[in-house]
Amino acid sequence: MRKLCYTLPMPKIVITCGGTGGHIYPALAIAEHLPKEEVVFLGTTDRLESELIPREGYAFRTISSSRKNPLVILKGVFQALSYILKTRPALVISTGGYVTIPVIIASGLLGVSIFMQEQNLLPGKVNRFLSHFAEKIFYAFPETKQYFKKKGVLTGNPTRRKIAELFAQTKDFSRSPKKILILGGSQGAKAIDEVIPLVDFTSVNSELMHLNQQNYEHDIQELYREAHLVVCRAGASTLAELAICGLPAILIPYPYAAGNHQYFNAKAFADQEAAVVLEQKRLSPSMLISIIKTLLETPGRLEKMSLAMRKMARPQAAEEIAKAIKEKL
Repeated sequence: MRKLCYTLPMPKIVITCGGTGGHIYPALAIAEHLPKEEVVFLGTTDRLESELIPREGYAFRTISSSRKNPLVILKGVFQALSYILKTRPALVISTGGYVTIPVIIASGLLGVSIFMQEQNLLPGKVNRFLSHFAEKIFYAFPETKQYFKKKGVLTGNPTRRKIAELFAQTKDFSRSPKKILILGGSQGAKAIDEVIPLVDFTSVNSELMHLNQQNYEHDIQELYREAHLVVCRAGASTLAELAICGLPAILIPYPYAAGNHQYFNAKAFADQEAAVVLEQKRLSPSMLISIIKTLLETPGRLEKMSLAMRKMARPQAAEEIAKAIKEKL
């Protein structure tokens, strides 16, 4: 009888991320600039990473994790310890999601170098705690420096190459009708999705492109290319993509995000006149169409917002982070 053998991949780099596109896409963006055969992703079996990462051709291994259950987290720590002991990676990089907790703890216990990437202006309590294990933290907003001090490196948020390439393209705001892109995000946005069918878009010269959880498009670059205005949440990864594309936005921050961090992300863009913030408690069909109408009918407003967006873009972020990783190997 032939004996079956299973060979574990021996990565130099472990990338851990999970839960939402906001954590997964930055990880994939960084990985694009690294040798694929040297990278393994650690995630969970039942979240979005288990679909997106293997689809891109990367090695993917699963561990247990939970947002609140300490026993499941502990199980994940032992699983991560086992995997890291067997494969001996040179470096672990985390881009967020609760699956990263056991991986970072295990890596810290074993003395493996840890890099973290923080997308939001206001880091959550968990990431602030985990940052004590990290050697270096790459962050996106200048205001975030105070939380990481000497460990922190300002790079911006990494974006996938096919989106970063849109930075070189100019957008024509003279075309009509204007195309409005509604983004619910990879997890959907119930409050936005329920309001959109009630909005009278016939009162403005526009075409609607509405993505929600049921029809979300992960390869979104073509929609970005066509759009003139975006209505969306204020996830940091989405904002980084909008900045690169020079896309004006109406931002509706998710009010229940940890520490209300989406509001602070949105405010940073509004302060630069790149976006308008509409808090969810004020969201209504009449309020939304009123803002849209003002933006579309005020001469030069979209162009001005687009320029402000591009000034906030950091299209080389993924490449800069990957370079720092390679220097550590």
